[in-house]
Amino acid sequence: MKCLLLVSLAAVFAVSLQAESVKSLTDFQAAAEKANEVLVIPDWPKTPVEVQGEINTAIAKANAALDLIGKQDLGKASFQSTVVALDNIQNEAQIAVSKVVVIQQTNQEAAMRDAAEKAIKVFQDWAVGIDYREDVYKAVKAFADTK
Repeated sequence: MKCLLLVSLAAVFAVSLQAESVKSLTDFQAAAEKANEVLVIPDWPKTPVEVQGEINTAIAKANAALDLIGKQDLGKASFQSTVVALDNIQNEAQIAVSKVVVIQQTNQEAAMRDAAEKAIKVFQDWAVGIDYREDVYKAVKAFADTK
């Protein structure tokens, strides 16, 4: 009986300590703000159509940004307009595909997993083509030649 009482008391004490240490999103946002970062909870696709839409939107945004890199005046190509722009494109696209990968590997609904698998394939096929964008290559090369 004493052992059960001690275990129960220890469990209650541990739960109360854990409850005090739980932080809210606001706590983390305040810390992120100090580092000049923005912390938000992402929106997740909830239907198979939204899963494909997530990837389609990411690809469309990335293509528009790649077009801007490729269409710039090569004489004015800079680190910001080439390398940083490419990094930003990659980051945004990676966020979208990472959400879809999580859905593909963890969602309990077969339709969601199947939609995610198809969306990932579309993304991968698109991503391969980025390496063959001659206009983007020329812009990055123009910047590289300034150094």
